[in-house]
Amino acid sequence: MRSLALLLLLGCQAAPPVPVAPAPAPVAPHVKPAFEVRSFNHKKPDVHVEWLVLTLPSAKAAAKISAEMEHDHVKAARGFLAEAQKAKENRDDAPFVSPDEWSLHIQCGVTTLLPELVSIRCEQDDYLGGAHGMQHTSARTYAIEGDDARRLALDDLFVQPWKPTIDAACMDALRRADAQWVTDGTLTSVEEMLHTWNVGKDGLIFAFDPYEAGPYAQGPMQAHIAWPVLAKIRRRPGPLDVVAP
Repeated sequence: MRSLALLLLLGCQAAPPVPVAPAPAPVAPHVKPAFEVRSFNHKKPDVHVEWLVLTLPSAKAAAKISAEMEHDHVKAARGFLAEAQKAKENRDDAPFVSPDEWSLHIQCGVTTLLPELVSIRCEQDDYLGGAHGMQHTSARTYAIEGDDARRLALDDLFVQPWKPTIDAACMDALRRADAQWVTDGTLTSVEEMLHTWNVGKDGLIFAFDPYEAGPYAQGPMQAHIAWPVLAKIRRRPGPLDVVAP
């Protein structure tokens, strides 16, 4: 009888809980790098200024780059409009053309768009009267490190001494492009002019504005430096590992 009561008591006790495996962490969807163009526009004077809004696996890094571009380019547009207004108020500063006829155009695109590396190139044309307007190229390249976007300099890409290699390669490319001030010997080095560059699929692209490598009539010029030329000076490991062969 005692044994039966003990069995009944044990049967009424709650069964021990069954361990439940934790739910798997949600998998973040794959985000393909992309961009869209945003712009600021004004009719008179004619202003069209673009910047890029990026989509990257790291939303914070993308937002940082996009915000920097928007800040810089809207600031340029507002500065241009302020100068035009000042000229309207002081006509002697613009005797040949009305400030309403001035213009500023900035158009942007990407030369490399990867989850780890973004390189952006912008072309600017402005006219403030005179025989012709001016053209200017600007560039920015970022390494994406986690949720941060770090703007790169050439020192981040290459080991010292890297300038002689790039200088010689740029001079050779400009010579082959018949850049007048290179072919006639006026320009013998571009070491101090390597401020505008982008990362492309096949190497680095250096931009030279009118009057830098030749007269205005020749327009802006470029020097494409292929990866094999850069192999000996490329920093390894480094930011270019994701794109260079």
